[in-house]
Amino acid sequence: SSLVVFLFISLLSLHFRFSAGWQTSLFRRDFALTIMHQNLRVNDDDADPVSQLPLMEAELEALKSTQKKSEVEENRLSDLTIAIQDSKNAAEFGIRRSQVEFYNAFSEQDLGAMEQLWSTQPDVRCIHPGIACLDGHKAVIQSWALIFANAPKFTIQPSRTRINICGQTALCSCVEETPDGGKLECLNVYRRERGTWKMILHMASPIIITKGE
Repeated sequence: SSLVVFLFISLLSLHFRFSAGWQTSLFRRDFALTIMHQNLRVNDDDADPVSQLPLMEAELEALKSTQKKSEVEENRLSDLTIAIQDSKNAAEFGIRRSQVEFYNAFSEQDLGAMEQLWSTQPDVRCIHPGIACLDGHKAVIQSWALIFANAPKFTIQPSRTRINICGQTALCSCVEETPDGGKLECLNVYRRERGTWKMILHMASPIIITKGE
């Protein structure tokens, strides 16, 4: 009888320890997600779905790690999976549109459109072929103004475009092709700012030697 009571008390103690640990784990998860949510809302007043991706992905991983899910959690898991994919599709579509707008502004020598595409933050950079790096929004836009004022119009056609979206930053590499057969390797970097993608880096280098040569 004493042994039975001892075993019962021991199992009850383990149960409470497990429950407390499980609840503490859930509390820590919910607390961390709440802090992330507050930070994202502070940095993005418009609650942009693309900017919410890190939060949604963190919540999804937390739900996946939960062994016993309630019906509400299962539904949330399904909704999050769909929302994340929709946001990723929207992000890629937005980047491709920004790429089109950039090369249209370049080909049409539209300085106003070009300026709208660039972030106004001080960390923007531009590296034109054969020219040292330009830092800052003012210097970058002035460089485009000089190019447009002193060069004839010509169409730039991007090819072999690759896009990699990392949170609120997107890396877009491509090959710029000119009408005379010239090719340049290019890297464009965009950052999500208040619901739109803004360019923060453009770098182009002429291809002189190709693979196999």
